[in-house]
Order: sequence, then C-alpha cells, then structure tokens
Amino acid sequence: RGLGDVYKRQHLEALKQKAEHDSEKHKKSEHIDSIKKSVETHAISGKELNPTETAPTERQDGYINRELKDMAYRRTMNSTRRNLSAPSRLVSKLIHQPVVEKVSEVASASVARPSGIIGGGLCAVTGSFLLLWLTKKYGYEYNYLMFIIFLAAGFVFGVIIELVLYVTVTRRRK
Repeated sequence: RGLGDVYKRQHLEALKQKAEHDSEKHKKSEHIDSIKKSVETHAISGKELNPTETAPTERQDGYINRELKDMAYRRTMNSTRRNLSAPSRLVSKLIHQPVVEKVSEVASASVARPSGIIGGGLCAVTGSFLLLWLTKKYGYEYNYLMFIIFLAAGFVFGVIIELVLYVTVTRRRK
C-alpha cells in the first residue's frame, strides 16, 4: 500500500460522488420537464382568452388595525432617529418606551393642570411669606419643607376649584 493507492481511492470516491450528483440533477430536470408539460396542457393562451371574459377583480379595502398603526409608528420613529445625533437618539429611545409614554400621558392629563399650578404657586408664595414673617417675629426656625407642603396643598385646592367650577357650569348648560 503506497501513497498512489490512497490517491486512487480518493479519486474513485470523488468520481462516485460526482456521478451521484449528476444523476440527481438528471432526475430533477426530468421532474421539471414533466411539470412544464402539465402546465402547458392546462394553460389557456392569451389569444384564446377574451378580455371581457376575465373575472372582475374585487377591490380589497385595507383596514387599519392596531398592528398596522404600530408598524407605521415604528417606521416613522426609526426614520426620524436616523437624522438625530447619537445622544439625541438615545434620549429618543428612552422617552418613547411604551411605559414612559403611558406615564407621561396620564401625568399630562392630571399633574400639569393649569389651575393646580396657579393654585400651588400662589399658595406656596403666600404661605411661605406668612411663615417667614411668623418665624422672624416670634423667633422660630424656618422650615423649608413647608414650601413643598404649601405647593402641594395649593395644587389640590386649585384642582378642586376647577372641578367645582366645571360641575356648576355643566349643570347650568343642561
């Protein structure tokens, strides 16, 4: 057994694999030919088909559903983000997370009420001024937490006034 026997054996195996591959190709081409013949026998030529005989195509209305809206939203966001710088893109990805958007929508409907902000600001300024005057007059120490408490109380007071006005105005209209 020499090196020549090894080469002969490898050459014979390669020829055998090539023969198997060629036979598979031949089988596939025969199968394709039979499919072509079947299609030709069943097909109607364009000359035989009259344009008036064609079935009318029905118009398919595309319904806009939640999935389609989400897909359009994602495409818009991606195309917009391509024009942003890297830090802006990162902030955009953070801000437009579904959880952050839901919290923002809820907060914008309740937290940023103009009546609450005005009421909170007026109450905080007035209350802080009165507290500062009282602490100076009687010698107490000024508590900085009271500003936040006045702000929160004024916010609630402003929202309550807005709610009362809304209820009275809607009752008058009815």
